[in-house]
Amino acid sequence: MVSEYPLGAQPARVRSIASRRLTAALSDATVIVEAGKRSGAHANAAAAQALGRPLYAVPGPVTSPRSWGTNELIRQGVATAIAAADQVVSQSGERAPLATPRP
Repeated sequence: MVSEYPLGAQPARVRSIASRRLTAALSDATVIVEAGKRSGAHANAAAAQALGRPLYAVPGPVTSPRSWGTNELIRQGVATAIAAADQVVSQSGERAPLATPRP
């Protein structure tokens, strides 16, 4: 578990947004699977963009409110549409590790 806040800190909306920023920072790429119009997934997408990380979205039915965000990210050209996990690996390629693992 990784957090910017000390153990025992009370949950709050602002802390949720901070954790999404950390998730994007620790990831090589971000995949948004579902995102409603007011979904927290938008914070993940924005954090990934700000960090220059690849952003992918799984398109959904245009009639589904849960697909609005993913479809909008794709429509705006912000995210690349994918249908399977192997597409992320093939499109992103491999990045060098940020740190050398210790034995």
